[in-house]
Amino acid sequence: MNDIRNGKFYALTFIFFLLLLGVGGFFLTKSLTKEPLNHSNSNEEVIADTDILKLNKTADYIYFQNDDLKNSSYDINYHEIKININSSDAQNLENTLNNEMSTLKRTYTLISDADLTPEETEKIIYNDSGIYKANYIKYTRYFSKDYVSLLKENYEFDCFTGEKYLSSHAYTFDLNTGKLLNNSKLLSLFNITLDEIKNTINTRLEKKQTLITKPVIEEDITTEEEDTSNQEEKKNQDTEEEKSPQEETPKEEQIEAIDILGTLKNLDNPDNYGLYIDKSGYLTISYLVKTHEIDYNDIIILK
Repeated sequence: MNDIRNGKFYALTFIFFLLLLGVGGFFLTKSLTKEPLNHSNSNEEVIADTDILKLNKTADYIYFQNDDLKNSSYDINYHEIKININSSDAQNLENTLNNEMSTLKRTYTLISDADLTPEETEKIIYNDSGIYKANYIKYTRYFSKDYVSLLKENYEFDCFTGEKYLSSHAYTFDLNTGKLLNNSKLLSLFNITLDEIKNTINTRLEKKQTLITKPVIEEDITTEEEDTSNQEEKKNQDTEEEKSPQEETPKEEQIEAIDILGTLKNLDNPDNYGLYIDKSGYLTISYLVKTHEIDYNDIIILK
């Protein structure tokens, strides 16, 4: 009888032990697999912490409103920019950019509203948009971990020559302070100098360099004495040419298409290029490449 009782006791003890082991294991496993507070997706956590600088918690740091899209083909949109950062730098820049946009909007003119002569009308090449002339801005936003950047590119359009890139400017905000970082601060932050940037651009443009053929423009520089003494000779030459007209072959020369020295010199003025942090956190430059034909915009990721 005692053996039966002892057997039951051992059985119940064993079952209790298994139950205790199962419950303990459950809580132990849950504790070990619980997601830590500082989980691996740290970018989102940091950005969420810096939302304290947002004026509008549900909006992006930079957004646009009151669209006035004049032409979708050339992306001519005189909209209002909102810099959603609670700092004096942000609000001052927002006012400056919106004032510039209002000024540029007044340049927008249709061909139908322009007082053109018949001769001028015949010279129109780009008439599909109906635009006579316009100056405008194209914005690009970049959101990274601790920074938000705005690239502003200025363009002009006219119906005779089409769209032309003018210049780039960029603005980068530190999301931890709301401060606007100037070019000197960005260069220091990424431990790079303007001379190093120039070397990078120089190497890049040398690889792209080509030769183009241009007509030689001869300048006729003579003194009054030379002009007087040669008048009779020129008259005789003109008479002979009238008798036997000959067509002269225009002189041509080959020159480098890209004005590398002019491009690099243009970088001496910080207002002539845009330095910013892209969405991947890299320092990037947008600058004007000067050429002997049509200037264009180029963008390089620096480091």
